[in-house]
Amino acid sequence: MNSNTSNLKNATPEQKIVWEAMFGGAAAWNTITPIFYQAPILGSEFLVYDVDKAYVALQLEFTNAIVPSGVGAVIFRGNGDVIMFQAFNNYLEDHATAQYFANDLVKLNTYFYRIVVIGYTYIKFIGYRLEVI
Repeated sequence: MNSNTSNLKNATPEQKIVWEAMFGGAAAWNTITPIFYQAPILGSEFLVYDVDKAYVALQLEFTNAIVPSGVGAVIFRGNGDVIMFQAFNNYLEDHATAQYFANDLVKLNTYFYRIVVIGYTYIKFIGYRLEVI
């Protein structure tokens, strides 16, 4: 790791594994920028793929503050813009009326190059942007 990386001395075992995954198979990242972002997803940089940019999320939360719906999914895409995994949180609260309630989706200690978000309107990201410049 280069001099502008975060000090891993106090990292959890999970965080160390995520960092090792990012640095083990990739070229050296030139810039590592800490990010705290809490705002609407629409228009955020997390939706756009760039081969020279990745994100390490220590904490990642999605919520829908508009209308509760039965759809809540996040697709995490990796290098090459291919699907790495998907996360869903669809909970049917009342079977008689098919009423859904907003369910936050929370992911800890993960990485991605881009996300596709369905049914959520807000994101909270605490982590790092890694860039090759």
